[in-house]
Amino acid sequence: MDLPERTRLMTQLAAMIAVGAVAEYRVMLGAGMARVFDFLHATNTVLTERAVDLPLEGQSTTTPATRTAQGLAVQNQIVGDSAVDAMYANAPADLRHIQELLSANCSAATWRRTCTSATPAPT
Repeated sequence: MDLPERTRLMTQLAAMIAVGAVAEYRVMLGAGMARVFDFLHATNTVLTERAVDLPLEGQSTTTPATRTAQGLAVQNQIVGDSAVDAMYANAPADLRHIQELLSANCSAATWRRTCTSATPAPT
């Protein structure tokens, strides 16, 4: 797949954060921020070297009240209404909240920022 450079680099950074691969793996207490701490510093170093003013301005276009609906809209745009409907329909009742969290926090919080765009699924 031939991705634009910006998308490719954002994807690579996200993958490195997910696996904790900025330096050799170290045992850290806790999770969350501890997993991305080195990457935040590495990213800030690169941005500073490229004369980017930090901190960056906020890029969110959603609010907690609109995030779920906007997340569903972007999921429908990317993978199609029927796929999203099937994910929700096939989720066990005790796991439906996972689908809702993914819609709101992964889809909307990521793809509705001013710095990203979503591409519809091919038909």
